[in-house]
Amino acid sequence: MTAVEPNKAMLLEKQYEAGEDESKFVSLYNETADIYHEVFSKGTWLGPSKVAETVASLIKCDKKKCDVQILDFGAGTGLSGMALKEHGFSTIDALDVSKGMVDVAQTKSNGKLYREVLIGNLKCDNDLLEESSYDIIVSVGVIGTHVFDTHEIHRLMSSVKPGGYIVYTIKAEANKTESFQKMYESLQQDQEEEKKSEVESNGIIDTEEWSVAHLKEVGSLNLDYPAVKHEIVVLQRTL
Repeated sequence: MTAVEPNKAMLLEKQYEAGEDESKFVSLYNETADIYHEVFSKGTWLGPSKVAETVASLIKCDKKKCDVQILDFGAGTGLSGMALKEHGFSTIDALDVSKGMVDVAQTKSNGKLYREVLIGNLKCDNDLLEESSYDIIVSVGVIGTHVFDTHEIHRLMSSVKPGGYIVYTIKAEANKTESFQKMYESLQQDQEEEKKSEVESNGIIDTEEWSVAHLKEVGSLNLDYPAVKHEIVVLQRTL
């Protein structure tokens, strides 16, 4: 393995230290947005391109006309947005807690990368996203790194149109962490409670609203750290 350049090593170390502490990682990203874009756009971080390829395999898009509405959750400096554009997807919104990061994305694209930029935290602001408003939500390097909160995942799910998808990367080891396990357990419990409530209210048992359409370990998405394995997960809203 080649040596990791100092700036990238510094960012990854501080990112790991920040973990789920929002105040720490927002400050980190606001202060280092330009450096982040420089070091992660050099081709050794494959997450954005692999997720864009996955999205393109799910929905075929004519580059001359593409009506697919996409949300880039944890958009950062726009690496995923740019990868999606290369596959013909043109209507992309950004959501991030760091204004500094998304400002870099918009500046470098002359404001053309994202249709709309949303700055905020789903955990605190229920009005950020409308119900059933996106065909696809993508998230690269966010879920399992900074986002473990059940409320945020639920809000993403509720913002996907029927038949739509959530596509995200996650470190394979993240599924084994206590906080991530708690999130899945909580989601499962919430779904069971919702189904029970439906039965009690109208006697109808609905089929599952979400399914895991794809979960595959894809090896390392960070060529500087080949020992760190990743998965790409595709969830589909079936109703």
